[in-house]
Amino acid sequence: MAIQPSSANRSPFDKWKDGIDAAGRSPAQWNAWDSEIRRTVDECNRHLSNTPGYHPLDWRWIKAIIWVETGAHSPAWNRQPMQIGNPGDPGLTSLLSGKEGGDRIMPPAWKGRLTVGSARSNPVDNIRAGVGYLLMRMANFRMDTVVDPNAKIEKVTVTASNNNLWHIARNTGTTVKTCKALIRVLRQPSLNQEWN
Repeated sequence: MAIQPSSANRSPFDKWKDGIDAAGRSPAQWNAWDSEIRRTVDECNRHLSNTPGYHPLDWRWIKAIIWVETGAHSPAWNRQPMQIGNPGDPGLTSLLSGKEGGDRIMPPAWKGRLTVGSARSNPVDNIRAGVGYLLMRMANFRMDTVVDPNAKIEKVTVTASNNNLWHIARNTGTTVKTCKALIRVLRQPSLNQEWN
């Protein structure tokens, strides 16, 4: 017969496992957030469906994440099931700042409605924020260069006093990197025919 350690000496993992074992006897608790998780994941999948490389998210993964984060026997289960927005956790502000791609990940209907306050107090918004943050962290963003139809065209005459890219970039308000990229483009044979 195995001797169980007292509750004071049990590890956090053992306490978490006790919650899972108890949930097996409480299907209502286990399934409490299923409809909200499905709705949230469906919204994200629809929003990102035309994004190259996006693979639809399976709502059951989010259910498993929520269970790992809180378990149905934690008080947070009814308030912050995804545990995003806890003090000291930068995830929520990263998602909502618009600086790390969260604005591109979130469905348009969430914008303006999903706030720090709502994610901390409304469990549905906490699930949305958690899924949004997960997708933001999993995303691969890339920058593309596009032609600005309103951009001014600079004609640069190279003289002995400005004969390096640093001077040209400084005098025209661009960067050395951009100058080098333009030189590479202009050296392409197909473009040279158009420019001549």
